[in-house]
Amino acid sequence: SLTADASGTCAPVLAMTDPGADCATTSAASCGTTGVCDGASACARWPSGTECATASCAAGIGTLPDTCDGTGTCEDNGTVGCGLYTCGATACRTACAAPSDCVAGYYCASGACMPLLSNGAACSRGIECTSTFCVDGRCCDGACLGTCVACSAALQGAGVDGTCGTIIAGTDPELECAMTPATTCGTTGDCSGSGTCALYAVGTTCG
Repeated sequence: SLTADASGTCAPVLAMTDPGADCATTSAASCGTTGVCDGASACARWPSGTECATASCAAGIGTLPDTCDGTGTCEDNGTVGCGLYTCGATACRTACAAPSDCVAGYYCASGACMPLLSNGAACSRGIECTSTFCVDGRCCDGACLGTCVACSAALQGAGVDGTCGTIIAGTDPELECAMTPATTCGTTGDCSGSGTCALYAVGTTCG
C-alpha cells in the first residue's frame, strides 16, 4: 500500500492512484471501475450522475439519459412526453422554428406551438389556419379565387366571416375592376354584387 505519510503501516492506497495496477479501467457505460483507487481500500467507480446511456427521442417520447448511481449500476431515468412539440435529434423540442416542429393541429408562432385557427378567425398567414387559407385577414374555407369575391363579412355586406362570398355591389375594396369611360359601355370600377365587375347600366348615355 502507498500512504500519504509513507510510515510503513499498511493503509489504503491514495485516491486517484493505482500503483499496483489493481483496478480495471471500464467504460462509463458500464458504471464500473475507473482504473484508480478510491482511497478507501476499493477501486473507484464511475461517480453518481455520470451518463451511461445517451438520450433519444422518437414518436413524441423523449428517453432521458441514464446515469450511474456511484455503486456500479446504470440507472434508468425514464421518459417524458414531448407535448405540443415533436422530437429533435436526441430530445423533445422545447421551442419551434417551423410548422414541422409542432404536433398535428398546431402551428409555430414566435417560437411557440399554437392551436390552428378555425374558419372566420383573424389571421395573417395560411399556416395559422386549419384550412390553410388566410383571405382578407380571416381563416377561410377556400382561396376565394376570382373577381369580386372576399372572405370577410364586412366586404360581402351580408356574408359570413370565413366563407368565400361575393363583394357587395357598388364597392371595389380590392381594386379589381377597371373604371372605363361611359362611352365604352364597359366597367364602372365597382363590383356588381354577383362576383363580376359592374357594367354601365342599360340606358346610360354613351355618346
